[in-house]
Amino acid sequence: MLKKFEGATLSQESREIVPDSKVGLSLSLCVSDILCGKIKEEEVKEIIAGTNASPEQWDGLMKNYKESYWRENPEEGEAIARRLLDAGKIRQPRQEGKAAHNIASGHWIEAEEVADWEKQQAEEDK
Repeated sequence: MLKKFEGATLSQESREIVPDSKVGLSLSLCVSDILCGKIKEEEVKEIIAGTNASPEQWDGLMKNYKESYWRENPEEGEAIARRLLDAGKIRQPRQEGKAAHNIASGHWIEAEEVADWEKQQAEEDK
């Protein structure tokens, strides 16, 4: 059973920052968490996004997110997303023909739980 990452409810000062220890499941919400300091950017191993944006569609996606999810600090939100993209840390399974995943139980998991999460997703897609 996957355990839900509860780090977003803890103050940043009260927990150890472990690089590459978190995997996000929503580009918009995870970047929002980074913007407001719930997660440090260096903690992000990758984001398995529910988006389905080709390189040509990326600018439009950024524009939409800047106007909605990241409206408090749109330029920094885009900068974070682009740094993660440039670092190869954003994966879009829908670009591979896979179904969108469900984030109802949360949008962060621990990096060591990704294999179990992916197995669970595959079973749900059957």
